[in-house]
Amino acid sequence: MRHGRGFRGFTLIELLVVIAIIAILAAILFPVFAQAREAARTTSCLSNNKQMGAAVLMYANDYDEMIVPVMVYAPQGATRFSQAYRTWIVLVQPYMKNTGIIICPNAIYQNKDIDTIDTWLSYGIMARTEVCGLRQYWKVADAGSTRQLGIVGAIYQGIAGYAGPPVWGLQRVTPSMTLGQIARPAEVAMVQDSGNFDTWHGVFCDQGGSDGYGLGYCGAWIVNGQQLEFQRFGPHPRHKSGERTCSVQGFVGGTLDVVYVDGHAKTIKNGQFLRWATLPDGRKYLPSYWPFE
Repeated sequence: MRHGRGFRGFTLIELLVVIAIIAILAAILFPVFAQAREAARTTSCLSNNKQMGAAVLMYANDYDEMIVPVMVYAPQGATRFSQAYRTWIVLVQPYMKNTGIIICPNAIYQNKDIDTIDTWLSYGIMARTEVCGLRQYWKVADAGSTRQLGIVGAIYQGIAGYAGPPVWGLQRVTPSMTLGQIARPAEVAMVQDSGNFDTWHGVFCDQGGSDGYGLGYCGAWIVNGQQLEFQRFGPHPRHKSGERTCSVQGFVGGTLDVVYVDGHAKTIKNGQFLRWATLPDGRKYLPSYWPFE
């Protein structure tokens, strides 16, 4: 009669070896999975950006080539949030017909309801300085992040206007620039990852006229008495070691998705996006936000 061989359990050493192998594999694979997940989010965000940029260009084609304003404020008779605060995101909805693309997968706030403030906090178009009625251009403030990029004091300008009565820093009815007025459309940013629909240029406006503004600060809304997370003025890098909130390291080393005025889109390092150049008169400026010759 044949007897089966008895089952021998693992020794403690063998179990420890197996556990060690699993731990090593996990240490190798988890970062790979995280990188793959981040790459997918970046790709999805870039796709959203492209579609929103296309909608802005379709809007311009229907309005004598004029870029959509950052907001049309119309509080009288409004019964919904999106009716009173008609941001550019609301204004181009007829060309998108999809609220699912108005929030970046890497953004902090993910409610896609057009009547929530979450939809303000993923993508932005920079407002012109004229909406504040202050000066001819914005100027980069002195902050840790801007010092590292070497852009303190650089001048720059937006392309979008504003319509409606004064609200927050938006003080003056201002037409947007037209496509024909924008020089170097392949280099000038139109829609990009941002912490606010106007890139915090307009809603927050330096009424004191001090020397320095934006791209060195962080802003946050207070909703129902609760302060939301601070996010960057200007471009807000959210991808590939970027930031979900405010940090010097994330601002300097992260990447963002951008659609340019000519309609092409790309993911770019923030340091490269905010590279500076010199005008003939010696002033430092930011080519990505300079719609002039």
